[in-house]
Amino acid sequence: CGMNFQAKFFYFAFRLFILQCLTKRYLHYDRMFCIYLIFSVVYCVYGFSAGIMEVFRRIAFLCMYMVGFDSTMVHANTSNDDEGIELWVIKCILFFSAGAFCHYFLNMITNIGSSIGRNTHDVWTGKILSATGQAALVCPMVGIAVARIIAPQTNKKRILPIMAVVIILLYNTILAGRTLIAMLLIDALFCIILYSMYEDDKNRKLKTWGALIVIVLVALALYQMNAFGVRFMFEQSNLYARFFGATTANDLTEDSRIVRKGYYLTHMWDYWWGGKHMNAQVGFAHDLLLDCYDEAGILAAIPLLIIVISSVRNLVRVARMHCFSHQNTILILSFYFCVFIQFFMEPILAGTRWLFAGFCLVNGCVNAMLKSQLYRRIDIGNSNE
Repeated sequence: CGMNFQAKFFYFAFRLFILQCLTKRYLHYDRMFCIYLIFSVVYCVYGFSAGIMEVFRRIAFLCMYMVGFDSTMVHANTSNDDEGIELWVIKCILFFSAGAFCHYFLNMITNIGSSIGRNTHDVWTGKILSATGQAALVCPMVGIAVARIIAPQTNKKRILPIMAVVIILLYNTILAGRTLIAMLLIDALFCIILYSMYEDDKNRKLKTWGALIVIVLVALALYQMNAFGVRFMFEQSNLYARFFGATTANDLTEDSRIVRKGYYLTHMWDYWWGGKHMNAQVGFAHDLLLDCYDEAGILAAIPLLIIVISSVRNLVRVARMHCFSHQNTILILSFYFCVFIQFFMEPILAGTRWLFAGFCLVNGCVNAMLKSQLYRRIDIGNSNE
């Protein structure tokens, strides 16, 4: 499902949901189920004109949330400790992120070395997939890899996440994605701040900073030495041309996305019920909430806003929980941080709905993890009385 195998992400998502329904006497749910239901129903109503398959794709968000929430609650009911529930949530995040990364890697193998522009071919469909769509495949893995590199551990365990970052950057020399570069740098800073807050052992801090400094220095040395032709390859890439080319230098200081967001915010009250009127005038806002408002109106935007706010609230609760390991807490926060960057920098509901569906899956897992933790505390309190 995470790999979008044969371009059938939603087929596998529905199959997973149906199997879960058939193998259970009942599914666990919470109050957020109603919010996801309202959003999905309203969003489906606006998709009827595009056919029944479009409606099924739009209901997948609710299904994925239910899969995540129910599977985690079942695991919590059969597990005797918080660590087991925590590891289950981490596995769900890792499998989803790894699947999307495999899709990205296969696309890289398919397109690397060919004389093509930023928009390259998708391995499953053979059709042109935009650079934005390609980069979205690895935004979950960026969060995972950066968190694992910065986390205190042996250098051997940093090899895989470093390789993942190298692959991401290698293919991005073709895609020339600014969002991906910004995401890597900002998320690295975010994880460093989190690590500084959580780690009390000064020796472990020094070892981690030392390892990170060595990694950066080695990377810079390899670039300056043009080892393996790295510098030459970079200077001939689409990424270099986009950042340093004379014809595209203004792209860095003049981002039309900011102008579009401003237009949407100033004209949104003219189109309460959606209809893509603002899109027809200036294009996508490159913002999850604003693009949803423009397409499906305020009735869909309000529950979507509640979903986003609820996610942020849950992240604050996760950050404050002392029963979870610091490494896994940083990983969860880093995953969400990168996904949120993608949500508010690119048109998600138009081209990468699978990412929002995966986000709903992880939301269900995290909600259930926090709820099970609350129930466990209540049980402990009652037993002590």
